[in-house]
Parts: sequence; C-alpha cells; structure tokens
Amino acid sequence: MKKKHKIAIVAGGTGGHIYPAISLSEQLIREKKSVIFFSDTRVRRIIEGNNNSLKKNVKFYFLKVSRRFIDLFSNLKSFVKIFFILKKENPKVVIAFGGY
Repeated sequence: MKKKHKIAIVAGGTGGHIYPAISLSEQLIREKKSVIFFSDTRVRRIIEGNNNSLKKNVKFYFLKVSRRFIDLFSNLKSFVKIFFILKKENPKVVIAFGGY
C-alpha cells in the first residue's frame, strides 16, 4: 500500500485567510490526502461550528498567536511548539495562507 503524503495547511484567523484554507483542505480530503491544519485559536469556533468532514479527516493544531509585543515570549513558545509538531508530523508540503 502506498503511503499518503501529509500536507500541512497554515492560515491566520481572519476570513480572508481561513476560508480559502478550509476550501483547499476540503478538496484535499476529496482527493484522499492526509491534511494537518495550523491556525490560531480564533479558528476553533469556525471549525467546530461548521464542517463535519474537516473535523473527522483533518488533524488540527490551534495555537495562541498575538501581534502585541508584550506577547513575544508566548509567540516564541508557540513557534517552538510548531517546530516540534512539524518534526513529528513530517508533512511533505506546507501551504501558508497568511496571517500573523
């Protein structure tokens, strides 16, 4: 059996970033791809309120990210966490849709 390559999708929490990322994730699911999705915590309510196929077929990682300078150490902690998640998940491709 051929191993499926993982694809990581990364998107910020605003509609202009998240909805195109969700659309791509849905298409990748239809194509039987393995998808992991990174976003900030604002996206959790969009995902949980809507799409059952995404919840069943995509592995989500929601991280606290801020653009305030005072949250610099929290952002660094999230960056390190992302690094180790990517190392563990080992995606073949990372597609980023923007955001801070």
